[in-house]
Amino acid sequence: MKNNETPVGWSVCMSDDSFLDNLSDIPKKINSRKFVSGGILYCPAFGGFYDNVFAIKMPTTVIFSKVNGTLSVDSSPNLEPKAKYESFFSIEQDENGFSIQVILNNIFVSDKPYTTIETLPPILHRVRNDIIYLNGRFDCHAWQRPVHFGFRITKEVFDEMKPNDKIIFNQDEVVMYVRLNTPDNSEVKLYQLSPDDEKDLMKYVNRNVNLISYVSLMDFRTIWNRVRNRRPNKFLRDLNYGSKSN
Repeated sequence: MKNNETPVGWSVCMSDDSFLDNLSDIPKKINSRKFVSGGILYCPAFGGFYDNVFAIKMPTTVIFSKVNGTLSVDSSPNLEPKAKYESFFSIEQDENGFSIQVILNNIFVSDKPYTTIETLPPILHRVRNDIIYLNGRFDCHAWQRPVHFGFRITKEVFDEMKPNDKIIFNQDEVVMYVRLNTPDNSEVKLYQLSPDDEKDLMKYVNRNVNLISYVSLMDFRTIWNRVRNRRPNKFLRDLNYGSKSN
């Protein structure tokens, strides 16, 4: 590891249903110069925007359609009902449409205080007009939790869908970006968490993700500052396990 690099741990968050570990690749860092040409190649603002941005792919093809007036979801390779309805999708309907999470369970953890993670639409790959991307940002040193792919299908889009219309996310399609912001603007390199490191991390992940089952309308910044030092100094101890980002 270079002296000016910040290591960040990555994994597909383990649980009793850990099938995604077999389907998911470590996110690759984006080289924005490969997507453009001309003068923009020399623009520091453009290049700087994509510093430490990583692409997350869909591990299986996911298909949303309208069946008998309701939103239906299917996949290929086919997900068994236990995976589909208990582990991989969260769909909430309201009067204005559907809020959907595809539970990709990508977890990023930094041992450098005040490192933040934010999710972005896949701007350089493909941004869709039929969904609204639900993006977020949090401190991935103080707050340990997985990142999912969240979006909305509005009532207007759903009402206009015909029986043959589908919203399809193909296997290996880049569906979202994450950007990692370090307090010293250092370069980030991802390292896959070892099973032992992940086991220790999961104790804190479970504490954090279960919080919303008990409390709502929280000031998360206050919580992050409260728990910032209620964690080990290092989660990422083994830098030799598994895959590393390019």
